[in-house]
Amino acid sequence: MKKTLFAAVASIAMFSSDAFAGAGVVETTGAFSVNGGGNVFISGTGAVGNPRWNGYDFGSFDLTVPNTLTLQNFYFENFAFNGGSIPPGGSFSNNWLDGSSTATLTIYRNAVAIYSTPLRQSAVNGNNRNWDISATGVTINLLDGVTGTGPQNFGFIVDWTYNQWTGSEVLVGGIATSPGGDAISNVTAVPEPSTYALLGIGAAGLGAHLVRRRRRS
Repeated sequence: MKKTLFAAVASIAMFSSDAFAGAGVVETTGAFSVNGGGNVFISGTGAVGNPRWNGYDFGSFDLTVPNTLTLQNFYFENFAFNGGSIPPGGSFSNNWLDGSSTATLTIYRNAVAIYSTPLRQSAVNGNNRNWDISATGVTINLLDGVTGTGPQNFGFIVDWTYNQWTGSEVLVGGIATSPGGDAISNVTAVPEPSTYALLGIGAAGLGAHLVRRRRRS
């Protein structure tokens, strides 16, 4: 599955301090499981063989029975490179990532943060770094705390740091947001079990009332 996750990308989110140096995002991919099923990999950037995060539909969930939409892991790849020197031949135009660089994932539901975790550097690939939540993954149910009815909209952001070409400045780049929009779950919460019980009592009372009226007539 890792080959799918880190496949060639169609587009790269990139920004530059100037014309000579750059840094950016190669991939953002979440691994999700619906009701204990196999992992589904959904990407915001990169991994073109995966479904896109924007508008992805996780399906519908009945919250009166055990239902789960779990985040199993999250894969992030970024880069920082030296595209030249200012002035030519100078030594202070290098962007770079190292062991002190950080990345933090935050998942949002309906624009409210519901899960945040630092990512770990899992691999070094030239100027690129690969990150994930952990080697063994996690089991975070994104439906925990859902109340009421209606669709749930999920977004994410990765805040990360790199060393800028100016020499010592460390920038935080919060650009790895869910591009284009949110994924949705179409979570349709239904009445709680206690509500069903009250509805049942009401229906029974109405039935008894109708029986009494028939007997009187």
